[in-house]
Amino acid sequence: MKPQPSATKPSPVRAVALLGLLTALCTVLRIVKVPIPNVQPVTDILMIVTLLLGFRWGFSLTMSTLIVSNLFLGFGLWTLPQIVAYACCMVIVIVMVTILPVIRRRIWLQIGLAGLLGYLYGFIVSLGMAVIGSLNGLGFWAYYVSGLPFDTYHAIGNLVFTRSYSPFYGRACNVLIEEAHILKLYTKVGDHGATKQINGKKVPKFSPQIVALGDLDELDSWLGYVASQAKATPGFDWLAEDLEARQRELYELLADVAVPRHQTITADHVQGLETAIDKMMAAVPKITAFVLPGGHPLAAALQYGRAVARRAERSLDQLDAESQPLDPVILQYSNRLSDYLFALARYVNYRAGVDEVKSK
Repeated sequence: MKPQPSATKPSPVRAVALLGLLTALCTVLRIVKVPIPNVQPVTDILMIVTLLLGFRWGFSLTMSTLIVSNLFLGFGLWTLPQIVAYACCMVIVIVMVTILPVIRRRIWLQIGLAGLLGYLYGFIVSLGMAVIGSLNGLGFWAYYVSGLPFDTYHAIGNLVFTRSYSPFYGRACNVLIEEAHILKLYTKVGDHGATKQINGKKVPKFSPQIVALGDLDELDSWLGYVASQAKATPGFDWLAEDLEARQRELYELLADVAVPRHQTITADHVQGLETAIDKMMAAVPKITAFVLPGGHPLAAALQYGRAVARRAERSLDQLDAESQPLDPVILQYSNRLSDYLFALARYVNYRAGVDEVKSK
């Protein structure tokens, strides 16, 4: 039998610690919100965790939250229907995202899904209680309709929490992913030409997403190198600061591509690049011929970065077209970034008093 690649697993200690932290958060929120009927952010948190880390994490968090919180709130016949209802909600999240991947990057779709889960949870709990109570068809519907106001509170609460906490979720994604997927430096999975995505799915190393992430990582690393050279060059501390700011944005962009629901790069970032481009191009001499990469060593290095940025842009375009629809802002940012590096290279030559290399 052909040997199979060993599975890449999160550090057990880190995974247990993260699950415990999330369980504590959900438990506290579930208890604190009890005075307001069915209004609590627990369903919303479970949805987000399932979107980010998959069904197993979502279900594990569901079980641990219900067990721990019910130690304070009390167990009863309703506990089993609650478990089944939450599990079904997590399955629906996975199914919906599989059918409509765009849910991961459209907040209004996430809000709609959160509202739907409020009603779905209530329906399944009512169905479970009807089975336990041996209610007939009419009895079930009477029981269900009587609970609709509470389901509506639940749904509205989910809508509000999803909308209100969306900015927080975007920032928390990186922490969640890093804590859940801290691995040994080597896993041996790569020995067989495969790697694992954030959600645990194994894919070839040449898959469009992995290629795009690799190109972005290469660009980020190169900008780090140029920034370090700028720090060592008198008069170019400003360049190091600019490049480090771009590196931080690239880090966010990497997360946006790796975790489709994660959306940090916005139109403001695109506007920031455009403003910087216009400023620099207004300061340097007008182009009268094609500019060849070269001049000051820092400018030449930036031109190389521009070429890598163009390759990363092509990889993102391919990913968007073939397998993972991306937010248009991501594509706009990747396009402006290469333009920014071109303008920055020219500006460095200008500030250094070095003539540009013309094609003729």
